[in-house]
Amino acid sequence: SSRIKVAASILYHIGSNEEKSTNHERVLLSWRASLQIMETGIREALLNLKPGLQRKEACIERCRLSNIISAFLLDFPTLSAIASPNSIVDEIAFIYKSIRAPKDLELIKLQMDSRTEKSTLRFIGFRSLELLLQTEDSVEGISNQIAIETTMTSLPRLLRQSPPSFIPSEHLSNYELNNQHYSSIIAGCAPSIHRCLTSSVHSIYECLGAILASTLVQDLQRNQKTIFSMSSFMFGLLANYFTVLRQSDFKSVLENIVPSLAKFIGFCREDALKEEDSLLTVEEGLLCAVNRNTARRLLHACTSVILSTCAQLSSQEETPVSTRLVKTLSHLVLQELSATIPIAGKEFMHREKKNILNTVCSDWDECKKYLEGKTSQPGPNTDEDVTLSTPILTALIDH
Repeated sequence: SSRIKVAASILYHIGSNEEKSTNHERVLLSWRASLQIMETGIREALLNLKPGLQRKEACIERCRLSNIISAFLLDFPTLSAIASPNSIVDEIAFIYKSIRAPKDLELIKLQMDSRTEKSTLRFIGFRSLELLLQTEDSVEGISNQIAIETTMTSLPRLLRQSPPSFIPSEHLSNYELNNQHYSSIIAGCAPSIHRCLTSSVHSIYECLGAILASTLVQDLQRNQKTIFSMSSFMFGLLANYFTVLRQSDFKSVLENIVPSLAKFIGFCREDALKEEDSLLTVEEGLLCAVNRNTARRLLHACTSVILSTCAQLSSQEETPVSTRLVKTLSHLVLQELSATIPIAGKEFMHREKKNILNTVCSDWDECKKYLEGKTSQPGPNTDEDVTLSTPILTALIDH
């Protein structure tokens, strides 16, 4: 009976699949892993047998402890969406091996209660941010672009956790790399808080996608604002997408932003490729140059978001959503490359011509110095030197 409960807890976290053959494999994996877990636990209980305790009683205590751990694991949400079956089995086996007495489990529950309280406070922050970013039709939503930009700047800080003070400075980079996803902040909290906070984060990103779409419609297409005037707003919005995403985040976080991002890249490319007009005044030319450089920097930021997102999508398990997003984002990258290659080639040829001209001018200066020095020195063949230096060489030297 204990082995059945262990297998049930493993199968619950592995999850089921639409294919029957895959489900059969996962059932077998759970059953075999439960046997190994039970054998390891019984063997360890017999090796650490207390004085005066019979082997049968030690085995019964271990089975009771396994039942308690199995019930404890069933209180958590399934892990099938964020990890592979084999890694889940390894994590569960480690939990069964680490908990050696009921008091160990009680200590873990106390720590989880503390994490739940902290996660509840963090959820309040996410929920407040979500309400502020709601549409104008809602009571709590804000419509001023400056206020929205100010609100967005707090999201990256909420999505990250400050490292504990006991982490050595030499290990700080490893800690930051392993704790970048927002779920690491709430690890160990109650499942209900976990679900609420995840839903709130997804809702915030959906609001960001809607805000970008409405901004493009209201400002850019009506020519009410330039790229430069909304650059601060766009940089603040794009900064929220430089974060670690998991498979469960792709649909809510990325699908709403990709169509608007493609339109915005088109607007930026149009401004970045504008050529200078000689008929413009100095002030107008300066404003066009600033707008052009800003558009290029925004293009660079948008492309960085696309490339980092594609890298994360390629490292996750393939799903219809991830496949569709990879195709769309790859198409955007190819568009930018096709638009950039002619410009890069033209710029390269311009630099080559400039380098060649500089080389010719430098050689001519050396030749000019040599000829000037030779004509200023009298010698036995003065007539011949004068003949060589006039009139063509003199004209070239003067030129």
